[in-house]
Amino acid sequence: MSTPFTFSNTRLKNVSSLNGDGLVGSQPPSSSESIFNGSHSDFTGTSKNSLLDSTDLPGSADYQVQLNELTRSDYYRVCELPSLPRILRDSTDAIISGYSDPISEHALVITNNSVHVWRYTSNELVPITVAFPYTPNNKNIPPQAIIIPNASPESNIIEPGLLITDSLTGSMKYYPSIQIASSSIGFLNSSSHTSITNNKSYSLNLNLKNEFIHLAKYIQDVGVVIATSTKKVSIILLTDNTGKPSLSKLDLLNNSKSSIFNIFNSINAYNLEHFQSNDKIISINQGKLFVHGSREIIIQDSNGTIDVFEYSRNNGLNHLISQSIKSRFVDSVSGMFPNCDNSFKFEETVSLNHLKNHTYLILCSIIENDTKIFFLFTAAVDEHDCMVYSTYRINNFNNNNLVLNRNTEFNNARLLVPEPYTTAYVVYNNTIVLTDVLQDLNDTHSLTHKWEDFISFKDDINLLGLGLDLNSIITVSQNSGTLKVERTSNLFSNNDNNNNIERNSHAKIQDPAFINSKEFIKSHILQAIIYNINDKNPLYFDLNFELSNYDIESATTEVTNEIINNDLKNLSKRFPNLIDHLYKRYSISNYLCSYISRNFTGENSISKDLKFKILSNTLKLNLTISFYLSIKDDQNILNILDKLVKENFNVNAVEEFFYDKVEKIIELLSILLKHLKEENHLNTNLEKYLAVVFETIKDYLNQEDNLLHELDLSFDTSLKFSPNFVHTDLLFQINNLLIQISEKYAENYNEDLSIIIYELTKFLYYSTNNLLIWFAKQELNDDSKLINNKFIEFFKTNRKSWIQLFILLGQQLKSLEFAEYFEDLISITEILENERETVVSELELTSDDIINKEGLSVKLSKISLIFDTYFSKFGYNFANTLFKYYIDNDKYKMVLIGFPSYHEYVIKFLNDDPVYGNILWIRLILDGEYEKAGESLIKYFNYNENDTIERKKLQLSIAKLSLVANNEGDDDSFSSTFDSSDLLEEISLKNNFIDLQILIKQNFSSELESLNKTDNKLNVIKSNLNSIYTKDESIINFKREMFIRFLNDKLLNVADLVDILTIITIDNNELNNFYQAFKLIALIKQSQNSNYSPRFIKLLEILIWKRLVLTKDDKIILNTIEKLISGGLLNIPSNPDGLILTYSKDDLIIEFSNDDIKTLNYSDRIDSLKLLKFENDELVTLSKQVNISSKLKSFIESLVG
Repeated sequence: MSTPFTFSNTRLKNVSSLNGDGLVGSQPPSSSESIFNGSHSDFTGTSKNSLLDSTDLPGSADYQVQLNELTRSDYYRVCELPSLPRILRDSTDAIISGYSDPISEHALVITNNSVHVWRYTSNELVPITVAFPYTPNNKNIPPQAIIIPNASPESNIIEPGLLITDSLTGSMKYYPSIQIASSSIGFLNSSSHTSITNNKSYSLNLNLKNEFIHLAKYIQDVGVVIATSTKKVSIILLTDNTGKPSLSKLDLLNNSKSSIFNIFNSINAYNLEHFQSNDKIISINQGKLFVHGSREIIIQDSNGTIDVFEYSRNNGLNHLISQSIKSRFVDSVSGMFPNCDNSFKFEETVSLNHLKNHTYLILCSIIENDTKIFFLFTAAVDEHDCMVYSTYRINNFNNNNLVLNRNTEFNNARLLVPEPYTTAYVVYNNTIVLTDVLQDLNDTHSLTHKWEDFISFKDDINLLGLGLDLNSIITVSQNSGTLKVERTSNLFSNNDNNNNIERNSHAKIQDPAFINSKEFIKSHILQAIIYNINDKNPLYFDLNFELSNYDIESATTEVTNEIINNDLKNLSKRFPNLIDHLYKRYSISNYLCSYISRNFTGENSISKDLKFKILSNTLKLNLTISFYLSIKDDQNILNILDKLVKENFNVNAVEEFFYDKVEKIIELLSILLKHLKEENHLNTNLEKYLAVVFETIKDYLNQEDNLLHELDLSFDTSLKFSPNFVHTDLLFQINNLLIQISEKYAENYNEDLSIIIYELTKFLYYSTNNLLIWFAKQELNDDSKLINNKFIEFFKTNRKSWIQLFILLGQQLKSLEFAEYFEDLISITEILENERETVVSELELTSDDIINKEGLSVKLSKISLIFDTYFSKFGYNFANTLFKYYIDNDKYKMVLIGFPSYHEYVIKFLNDDPVYGNILWIRLILDGEYEKAGESLIKYFNYNENDTIERKKLQLSIAKLSLVANNEGDDDSFSSTFDSSDLLEEISLKNNFIDLQILIKQNFSSELESLNKTDNKLNVIKSNLNSIYTKDESIINFKREMFIRFLNDKLLNVADLVDILTIITIDNNELNNFYQAFKLIALIKQSQNSNYSPRFIKLLEILIWKRLVLTKDDKIILNTIEKLISGGLLNIPSNPDGLILTYSKDDLIIEFSNDDIKTLNYSDRIDSLKLLKFENDELVTLSKQVNISSKLKSFIESLVG
């Protein structure tokens, strides 16, 4: 994004205190941050008209330049100046160093063979560049090149000079005018030449030996100050006493050492490692310009000695201060870092001209655990003492930048403090830290730092040099050219310069709370997602250090809320076009996902709920864009939407919705589709609205999948945040649309329509599955259970139709991928079986076509391999689903013999559920497991209550044959949990039960044959109830289910069979129902392996006697006893082996408990208890009239004789 700036043609005057520096380093000359950089020069100025501020660039008023804004926060911004010389853009020459001079608006870089100078405020994208060739010295130490700003008395044009120095010999050449010099040297990028008016240059040779110049800076009103490797410091004066250009030298510091030292130094004079590790001058900066015209010069060495000079042309040189201040500074940090003395190093000293004389901001460092730690000290120094007012540890360097390695061990940091001295810029490696500068040295105040921030550059961006401007710094770098880093907001107001200032007499180390604050994190997130959309931005926006999880969560939440709610500052103004505006919000929301996936992981990780919220918001923006693009030219839809948004979302127009209510886009789509259906628009314009929905959702799933991967998320996670579509009917509405279009066109789909139907079906299938997975992980309340059940039913109802549509559209392979992704095994089964059946059918039709048949056989083999793939991947779960599908669709053969390689799965499946016993026995017989086959049929017989008695009898017959076949076989190795004879006995007993039930039913066959309705049949049963039960109409209802089972030829259990025999009167002397009931009990008692408990048998036996007595029919009672005696079943003295016992009256009047009801296996506990109580009451009444025990005894005696 670009911001227009206008160049001012105001001439610089009264320049006094702005500093501009090349980047200092201590690497070999080939390094861009070499300690030997030739472009270390400071410049000052007080004019506020000519410097690069937030709105203007100096220069011609005719210039209109677009500055590319690389980032902006509430406190600073970084802009890229438009001009980029070829030497920075695409030169293959190695660039050693560079810097900018804001007074002259020029910058330079030094290569291995030339110095290149250009006007960096030029409006030309490729500015005119002047090259000054030089001959490298034999030590390959690069030259020092300093821009000398001049104010030409003949014109308003700022025309700088240039001083080039051979760092090894001290040979200097001074060009008072670059413009004049260029006429003899030549423009690199222009075919034109400036007219030559003067071709003079001035020379000086220092004849250096056993030393070299490693630092040179321009000091306003003084000249160029140089420092050598032996700590000699001199002023190079640029004019004579009359003000005319000339070169001369004035020594400031002459580091006199012993002869032994000088001999040793001469040996190592050009040993770079020796130089880097030794004490050296690390900082030359200018201080205040005093009233009488003299300038303060501050010289700092790495061991802590500070020298301050005052110089003027008229009054000469005055050495004000020479003092070692290291011990005071070490004391300030030794409490936290007790062993810091040996590694303590001074980096740079800058004069704070807004405070009292000789007050400095001093950058120092220590090494702790192979990591550099930086401190800023605010101190006042005089000839006798040093007073430390503030000690502040810098926090915002990326830890990776501070870890020492071979490439960074000797790198120096830089400190720059531009006017108005509110902000300090600390530069180290590829990071610039901005922090506040102390504003008052009042005894009752000391700065409590509340603000610190940083700007980082990408690894491939090489910061060549630095310069100062008003409230900003200028950087020169390869690839990115000239950048301006500008403080845009100060924490100190003119009305309250003491705000946030508090005296700290002990000068404790202060750690700003802002480093971990929500605002800090939010600021960097916003910068990243707004400005780092493409790879061209040279800034690095990631946060690679530990932060507060709470602050990360809060900051990220605010950012995504501002994006979705259109609360980002100035976004609407910068993107007034709606679609551009939406695209920008979507792109920054999308980039937010990428940003948090890189930065907020591990200990800095944000919650999955918040990640899902960001994902949801991004998808909604994507939906909004797609929807808007599909309807923006359709005025009818826009009119409908305008009405709907006004009614439902409290906005004045549809456009307002798209700006401010994007979060509600899914609700709007649902409301729109519902409205279209209700107003019958879908019937008349179905294809048009179908296309709108298609265009809206077609990219949704791909985007969702990408974001889930980016954020390392899945719906298989317990979340509080509700995914999209949970609280709307949009999926239901789209499904209705799909049904409508499918019904309208049936199978007559053209290609375009097929694509639309496929995408809608895929969208519904994916989205519904995702929601069901999400619901399965939640703790659901009553409301969410209702929603969950609604989607479960929705999926159950439509899943098969969706799969059939996939198949119909020929998308079997893709649909298999979907189903596999969701582990939707039933859909996999349906798709594969459809493919298999299709091929099998074609094979049957092409039995005579050998070639085609071979092709189909190969295809069938491939399908079989796909089955194998899913057996391998999902194991028994797939087998279970597949076999159940076959059984549900009556394809038993496929279960039994379709998958011989998975025989183990088949047996397990058929054994896992007793309902499959009617199939299991077949597989067991095929395997030769006859006894197991019989056993499985018996289990199935006992389990299944719905087969008819005829089918039950058949099952028993087959079971019996299986057991007999086994007994006749020769396989002695087979073992079973039951003995075959036991099973055969059980079969015989059950056959007797069935035969008895058949016999009873036959008694009513003539009456029931002509009746169709169940109620009519029940009336036949009711008419045959024993007389006692006709007193209470509810009795028939108590046993209604039992009677219905009986009428439908369903097998009754023993208790129900006894009820039928003892409640109904059967007018058949041959049958004698009570005798049959007793006979049933005798059979059970006779069985050696009966599963019926003694209590069960006794209760039924008592119940039969009780109901026999309650018939009050002596004929029936006598006939029953007679049959029992003649059959040898009654236990009497003459037949002690009889199985049927007799009971007294008191035995018969038994109170049945709940446990007794359970024992009798009655399903209706309450109704059964009522019936039994009724019978007891009747028996008590009868016993008052008749001596029941005596009567029964007399009947038995009369029959026995």
